[in-house]
Amino acid sequence: MEVAGDFIVGGSLTAAVGSFGLEPASVTFDWYRDAARIAQAHEATYVLRPADAGHQVTVAVTAWRDGVVPLTVTSVPTPAIAPGTMTAGTVRIAGGARVGVRLKAEPSGFGPLKPTKYSYQWFRNGKPIKGATSKTYLVVDKDVKKRLTVQVTASRRAFTDTAVTSAKTRKIPKRPKWVDPRCMTGRVICIDTNPKDRKVRWVVNGKVKMTFAARFGAQATPTRHGVYRVYLKSRNHTSTLYDSWMPFAMFYSGGQAVHYSPDFAARGYSGASHGCVNIRNKKGVAKLFDKVKVGTKVVVYS
Repeated sequence: MEVAGDFIVGGSLTAAVGSFGLEPASVTFDWYRDAARIAQAHEATYVLRPADAGHQVTVAVTAWRDGVVPLTVTSVPTPAIAPGTMTAGTVRIAGGARVGVRLKAEPSGFGPLKPTKYSYQWFRNGKPIKGATSKTYLVVDKDVKKRLTVQVTASRRAFTDTAVTSAKTRKIPKRPKWVDPRCMTGRVICIDTNPKDRKVRWVVNGKVKMTFAARFGAQATPTRHGVYRVYLKSRNHTSTLYDSWMPFAMFYSGGQAVHYSPDFAARGYSGASHGCVNIRNKKGVAKLFDKVKVGTKVVVYS
């Protein structure tokens, strides 16, 4: 008796049962890996498993008939089972192709069994990016005017690895001048305290929608830098600490807020705030106030 089929992991084997002297009432099958019986393998066909790689497989066929001693015939061992071949799937890049955005590789469709491991390598214009071997990749200024791809290698024990490469991204656009990379994702109040800029920008998905001149805290009461979230909005706020009017206040760090400042509108940069971000364009900040929601990201930097 012989075993026919593909002798690789994932391949299907079939017991080629010959004829018996008397027609059996029933036939049973038991598959073996070397000399060990394989659990739950009792059909005429058997799909080779990862554990079979490097081993020989046989099948014992037993014929049964009432009043006759059962007869068992064992097949000739197969060649050593070879590793399977992982069929190629696809990989797409999720996320906006802009500086400051963290892209994500999303592989799918590999088979015939689900891979147990994925390995990643990101490329810039076809050249591997040193150290970029994670599922995600943060787009940096060096990527500007370049196209990115990611190669994913799918692995599983007893299968050969298979690698696929994603489609190219668009050319990474140049980041707007003075805009911090942390402002490039989602809806962000982007605040630059650099004396050469001194601006508040409303940035949506990497695009600057509004820009305002801004004034910041004095040396004794500096405007704090960092990444925050708007936690309170107050359209007609008055400070209880300084007894100053702060309309269209958007609080993001303790008592510090972005707000309209009549003093800034009147005196310009000859004055300073107590740490808040002053805007002198009343109509503009009112419009910004209506667009900003509690939870909106705020980035303050220099």
